[in-house]
Amino acid sequence: MMGLLTYQSSWLLPFTIHLRYVASSSRDMLWVISTMGQAISRNTHLLSLNLNYTTAGPCTPMCLYETSASVTAAVTAGLSIESLGVATNKHEDRTTPVEPRISAEVGHAVAGMKRSDANELVKRLLAKYESKLSEPPLGKGLYECWDAEARKPTKEYRAVIKRFKTEMKALGLELKPET
Repeated sequence: MMGLLTYQSSWLLPFTIHLRYVASSSRDMLWVISTMGQAISRNTHLLSLNLNYTTAGPCTPMCLYETSASVTAAVTAGLSIESLGVATNKHEDRTTPVEPRISAEVGHAVAGMKRSDANELVKRLLAKYESKLSEPPLGKGLYECWDAEARKPTKEYRAVIKRFKTEMKALGLELKPET
């Protein structure tokens, strides 16, 4: 806040994270992200980013659901996004290039979506992972689910992504097809 009032900043980087889950994807944090984003967008000129943290690790559908819910809440509230922490960001080698790419795809897909429609989408996503927030799957390490030579997800992770995108399409959100 001091940067806003004293230094006349032009951007803001709030860090909304649930202290118990160390994630931005819980129901209450999604509400905070949305409400904060709407207030900032409506009342300031600031560029504001939402940092996305998930409880689940890479190569799990839950990680992609959490990312999608947080990004949807942020973008439809007027925030920019940054995909940052996977598996609560406390396990070594638990982030891959997939999570930021999914964040970007979801962000583009929900841009311009009515907040009421975004709310329904987020509620449907929450139903897929909310009960697992206290004991999320750790997923796999970077080199277990990312082929560095080929610069693409492993076959297993590509299958997870494909199923995820099929489910998102069923929820009404069209993402880029997997290649």
